[in-house]
Amino acid sequence: MATHRSQHHTEDIKRAVISIIPKLKDPRLKEGFISVVTVDVSRDGGSCHIFISSMEGMNHSAKMCEILNGACGFIRKKLGSKLKLRYVPNLVFFPTDTIEYAFEMSKKIETIVNPQKYEKNGE
Repeated sequence: MATHRSQHHTEDIKRAVISIIPKLKDPRLKEGFISVVTVDVSRDGGSCHIFISSMEGMNHSAKMCEILNGACGFIRKKLGSKLKLRYVPNLVFFPTDTIEYAFEMSKKIETIVNPQKYEKNGE
């Protein structure tokens, strides 16, 4: 079980990464909407797994993760200066379809709750 201190540290890293990503100059990152869903820091603080999701789907998330993994050095440098960490963990970005899945579930729930809005015959 994670301690309060490690949870706080993880949230600090998540907030910092969220603020650093828009500052990256790669124009490919401006395509679509991406979100940092989860950040998992290892117990020893040596590695950090960051899960990225996109409304455009898993392929877009995977493409964005490739770009972000290429910019890991820059992100680590900014992360270290922003949080004033003695040791900055190695960052690895992973794609996930969390936002796309939530959007699809929301649509399905809406069709159940409000079926007349989605009827094709209009009756």
